[in-house]
Amino acid sequence: MPRPQVVLNVHGGIVQDVFSSIPELQVVVVDWDTGEDMNPAQVDLVLDGRACSATVIDMPHSPLEELAGSDVEQAIDAACEQGVLYDTIIGSDSVFPSDNSISQKSTRHVVYDPDSDRLVSTEVFPSCAEAAVWAARLNDVLILPIAVPTAQDAEYPEVVFADET
Repeated sequence: MPRPQVVLNVHGGIVQDVFSSIPELQVVVVDWDTGEDMNPAQVDLVLDGRACSATVIDMPHSPLEELAGSDVEQAIDAACEQGVLYDTIIGSDSVFPSDNSISQKSTRHVVYDPDSDRLVSTEVFPSCAEAAVWAARLNDVLILPIAVPTAQDAEYPEVVFADET
């Protein structure tokens, strides 16, 4: 059975579209970059002793099949071809192996700041949820999965030394 998939289309830091392979999925967007004007979706709260605001939106989504022929699908296809993604997205013509040799048990997560193009911390989290709890106090960061090979994934992984390239 294929993994459930969600695609977020973001422009200028704003989620424009959400596509999902799960019809009953609820997608909630929490945006910490709130303006001074009152937005009905804006909530006020206190974090670590300081007042702050966030816009919280229950985001509608479209079926994943609606990606077909879109710019978003072209970006996903390019990511698959260039080895950035390891699975084919439903509705995409990309042919990328879905039987990735790295097991799900070996996935770890890190917190990344795209503005500075650096990891926020040297901490590696065993789950996305644990990374999200740690990253909740930060603004504009991404939680990225990292596939970590284990002994059960491959008997002898290929090693290329720097002087061989």
